[in-house]
Amino acid sequence: MKRLRLWLLLGGGLVGLAGLLALVDFVLRIQGALALMSPLLAQGFLLLVGLGAIAAIGYGVYYGRLFLRPRRPRPTPTLPDQTVAVAQTALTALEQQVAQIQDRVAQAALREQSRQLATDLDRQDLRVVVFGVGSVGKTALVNQLLGDPVGTVAAPSAAPPSPPPTPCGCPD
Repeated sequence: MKRLRLWLLLGGGLVGLAGLLALVDFVLRIQGALALMSPLLAQGFLLLVGLGAIAAIGYGVYYGRLFLRPRRPRPTPTLPDQTVAVAQTALTALEQQVAQIQDRVAQAALREQSRQLATDLDRQDLRVVVFGVGSVGKTALVNQLLGDPVGTVAAPSAAPPSPPPTPCGCPD
């Protein structure tokens, strides 16, 4: 794999060098044609091309340095041992994110919900909502989590047979 990468880099470098030589040849041909008409115009053209080349090199160095510098590892946040403290940290982060929302109506609604969460946290009130289509195991999951049967669990019953069609009184 490393050998393939080396060959690809070498091939890309050769193609880039060939493109650069073709570009230099193109610029010199244009400069020669302009020199036949006006030597001052040819010198101005070379000055503009040189400034453009310097700008392109500076652009490449700046962005190349950004992509090639070693990445600093992000510090991993440490979570408190107590779950209430973790919830308080999450609520603080939520308030900071809500403050960045520009839509005032959405910001007010989210602030109200975060206040409700803070109130529920203070009361240590927990609400869990389980939803889904019928007969997929929602009640069995809640029963298992709580350890107490809060609802009955049964196999889905078969659909009742459809009644036979009624005669319409039409001739056969």
